[in-house]
Amino acid sequence: MLKDTDVRFLEKIGLTRSQANLYLALVIIGNSDALTISRQTKTPRTETYRILDELEEIGLVEKQLGVPNFYEATPVRLGIESLLIKKYEEYQQDRREVDKFLAGYEKSEKKQDANQPKITVSKGKQKLISVLKYGMDNVLSSVDFVTPMKRWLNIYENCQDNIKKSLERGVTYRGLLETSDNVNHDLDNIPALQQRTHLELRMVRTICGKNYVVFDKREAAFNYSPGKSLNEAVTIWTNHPILVAILKEHYETLWRNAALGHKPRNT
Repeated sequence: MLKDTDVRFLEKIGLTRSQANLYLALVIIGNSDALTISRQTKTPRTETYRILDELEEIGLVEKQLGVPNFYEATPVRLGIESLLIKKYEEYQQDRREVDKFLAGYEKSEKKQDANQPKITVSKGKQKLISVLKYGMDNVLSSVDFVTPMKRWLNIYENCQDNIKKSLERGVTYRGLLETSDNVNHDLDNIPALQQRTHLELRMVRTICGKNYVVFDKREAAFNYSPGKSLNEAVTIWTNHPILVAILKEHYETLWRNAALGHKPRNT
C-alpha cells in the first residue's frame, strides 16, 4: 500500500499526484504491462497509458517493446536524482529569467532616498518581527520601548540574538512593561535576561494601550492595534522626524513618571 507521505514528497519535487501514484506502484509491482498496472492501481486504461508516456518522457519509466509492451520503473534512487536535477535546471532557468526581468526594471525605476520621510504599514507577526530586527540591527545608540510584558517576552524570544548583538555594540535599551496583579514580575528568574548591561526595564501598572518603540531619534514603530495578538498585529513604521520626535518626547515623559514606587530592573 502506498504511503500518502511518499506521494506528497514526489509531488513536492516535481511529479503530479497521478504520476507519483503510478510510479510508486510500478516500483512495487515490478516489470508489468499497462493492463496489469491499470488493474493494480485502479486507474482507467487510457489514463494509465497517458501517465506511463509522461513518466517515460521524464525518465522514470522504461518501455520494453513487445506484444504487449512492458514497463519498468527506474530505480528509486536514480529516479529521485533525475527529478532533483530537473528541478535544479528549472530553477536555474527561472533565475536567469528573473535576473533579466529585474535588470529591465532596475534601470528605469526611480531610486528612493533612504532618508526621505515616509510611513509604511505592515501586517502580521513575521512582518513585525522583521521590522524590529531591522531596527535592532541598524540602531546606533538607543532603543526605547513601551509594551505589555507578555508581548515583550514574546518579542525577546524571537529577537534575542539581535538584541544581544546590539547590546554588545553598546546600545542602551530602556523598556516600560505593563504588568497586572496576576503576572509574575520577577524578570530575574528569566536566564536570558540575566547579566545584561545597558538594559533597564521598569514595571508600570497600566500604559493604556501604548505600544511602540523608538530607535535612536531616527525611526519608530508602533502597533496600530495593541489589543490584538502578534499574528494580527498591524505595525506602522516611520522615519518622519516630526512623528519620531513626538514619540520620543512622549516616551521621556512616561519614563520619568513610570512606576515611581517600584525599583527599576537592571538586567
